[in-house]
Amino acid sequence: MDSAWRAISTTWGRTTTPSLLRKATNSASQAEFEKREGREALEAPDGQPGFDVLSRDPQTGRELRRIEVKGVQRRFEKDASVLLSARQVNDALQQEDGAEYWLYVVDSTDTVEPRVIPIPWTRWHGRLRYGFFARAWNQYAEEPSDPAVQD
Repeated sequence: MDSAWRAISTTWGRTTTPSLLRKATNSASQAEFEKREGREALEAPDGQPGFDVLSRDPQTGRELRRIEVKGVQRRFEKDASVLLSARQVNDALQQEDGAEYWLYVVDSTDTVEPRVIPIPWTRWHGRLRYGFFARAWNQYAEEPSDPAVQD
């Protein structure tokens, strides 16, 4: 693995702008989610197209998920939505190495308790779009192994 990949810190560092704070919240939230589920999260190097995080088995190092992380300030419900770029969709559809692409929506990013909604979106090729509305995709989200953690 390229040395540019690095473990994601789940501790809060100094941030100076709202966008950096949201990015830190999104990264820390999804990294904590992966850790609770028994996986290791590695942040992609700057400029990595297609996905933000590589999730792998900490025992074997086997790649388990390629994750694009999107954040929303409010709850990801009803008409809340996130968008993927054409590159993100095309990379996922054209991959041939068996990797599974996931979308992790981190909602409530302006609160102290953001939630992670993990969606294995490439499993439903017939439903693929660039936009993901909560009302259409929440039913496909993976349930955390300890649901009490997300509420």
